[in-house]
Amino acid sequence: MKHYKKSVYGFTLVELAIVILIGGLFLSAIGHSYKIYMEKYFYNVNNYRLQQTRDSILLFQAGAGRLPCPADATLDPSDAGYGWEVCPPAGVCAPGIECVDGRDVDGDGTPERVLIGAVPHNSILDLFENGPFADTAKFPDFAAYSVIDAYRTKLRYAVTEGLTSSSLYSFFNPAPSNIGAIFVTDEFDESIIHPEGSGQFVVFSHGENGVGGYSREGTRNMDCVIPSGYTGSDPGYVPGGAIPPGVNSSSIETDKENCDDNDAIFILGSRSMADNSSYYDDTLYYVNVTSQEIWRASLLSGGMAWYNTNAGNVGMGVEVPQAKLHIGDSSGANEGDINALSLRADKFCDNLGGDCMDPRAIGGELPQMTCPNSYEAVIAIENNSVICAPVITALPTASCPPGEYLAGVSNLGNIHCAVPP
Repeated sequence: MKHYKKSVYGFTLVELAIVILIGGLFLSAIGHSYKIYMEKYFYNVNNYRLQQTRDSILLFQAGAGRLPCPADATLDPSDAGYGWEVCPPAGVCAPGIECVDGRDVDGDGTPERVLIGAVPHNSILDLFENGPFADTAKFPDFAAYSVIDAYRTKLRYAVTEGLTSSSLYSFFNPAPSNIGAIFVTDEFDESIIHPEGSGQFVVFSHGENGVGGYSREGTRNMDCVIPSGYTGSDPGYVPGGAIPPGVNSSSIETDKENCDDNDAIFILGSRSMADNSSYYDDTLYYVNVTSQEIWRASLLSGGMAWYNTNAGNVGMGVEVPQAKLHIGDSSGANEGDINALSLRADKFCDNLGGDCMDPRAIGGELPQMTCPNSYEAVIAIENNSVICAPVITALPTASCPPGEYLAGVSNLGNIHCAVPP
């Protein structure tokens, strides 16, 4: 009887280990790439929503002539006031709104107030639907979800209170752009806007860790106050040991500046995920307008009246103006008149806005400012057009007296004689 040897094929333990190792490395690479992709995706979504929100606030300003007040950050979507602006009365604050001191804009010794809360998206959307541009303007893709960042936390909004008054400002009388009172610095406490503390408003996300932010339901994620004396409440703290750094630590001063709610200072810093006090994952957008016309035509007067946008007093002929517009003589001691060495305007009209003169007519740049015939001359200007007459109405027949010669002929046909030199 013959016996056949049966061969059995398979993997050894070493071979299996190699396969598992290679598979693990492959999956690890995929997982790392996926993590990077998702981080970038959330970051881009966050930036887009901040841009949407900033642009929508600016459109609200264009339509209402003012900036909106913040909304109560502690409200839930089911609450009636969710997403609607809250403008506190002078001298007091309101629930869900923080009121802090900003820059002293007018130099009177009293800092201007800055209001901090949530983005009033419903007030903005209401203006889009019912405001002066509702039928003609195209608005950004802005909705309730736009004010929730990619990390499920409400965007925060801080605004100079002086720019939010609906009783002072409107579409026809917009708020001046030079009374911003918000400070925006980098992580080294250096101002990134000029003049310093001139920010009109900021809108920002609390980033991945959400420290100090409010959830969509109005619950504060974490305490944002940086304690003066550490009590050991951070995870990983050992009594008597050093304060542990990290994203949930009381030691991350840079990241917590945007949510301490005790001043009008906000940080726009370089992104840092380091486990130390420089940790910063926020994203912030700010608006400050410093370039502007000092004198602006009033829309309420049809452009016939002008006003000064400067927040302080303006003097002409006086070094220390005592009124909004103080006019003095050359010595600065007496009241005087305004005199201009030159004028520049599209039209010059009477005090009722009629009988306007086109400056180009004075300069002779218009076709109607030239006589149509070569033998005519201008004798008057009327209704932005010249009135012409023939230079000679008839050939003269007179003669010059003896010893004189013909020197010229007037437009009436009279001769002019003179003694030769």
